[in-house]
Amino acid sequence: MLAYPALVPGTLIKRYKRFLADVRLDDGREVVAHCPNTGSMKAVNVPGCRVWLSPSDNPKRKLAWTWEFIELPQAGGQVALASVHTGRANRIVESALEAGTLAPLASYATLRREVKVADARLDFMLDDPVRGVLISR
Repeated sequence: MLAYPALVPGTLIKRYKRFLADVRLDDGREVVAHCPNTGSMKAVNVPGCRVWLSPSDNPKRKLAWTWEFIELPQAGGQVALASVHTGRANRIVESALEAGTLAPLASYATLRREVKVADARLDFMLDDPVRGVLISR
C-alpha cells in the first residue's frame, strides 16, 4: 500500500495564486500550504472544508506544507476524500488496484501502466485471459 507521511488536519481558509492555500490547522495555527494542482479545482476549492496536509522539514523548500486531500460533504451526511496532489493520484489508484481494495476490479490478473491505445496513452490497463478494462482520467 502507498505510504504517506503523518498527515496533519486543518480547515481550508482559501486557495489563491493557483499554488497557495491558507489553512487553519487543528492546533489553531494558520499556515500557507503548497497546492500541487494547477487546475481551477472549482469542485474541491471549498473554504471551510477539512483538509489534510503533509509536512516537510526540507530547508530548501519555500513552504513547509503540502495540501494532499480535502474532505467534501456528500448526500446523507457522507464525506468524500478527494486527492488534491495530482502527482500522487495515479500512485494512489495503482496502490488500490494492486491491493485489491477496489472490489469490482480486484479479480484481474495483470495491471499495466501507461498503455498506448491508438493515439492515446491510458493510465492503466487491467487484463486477464477473458476480459480487459482500460482506465484513464
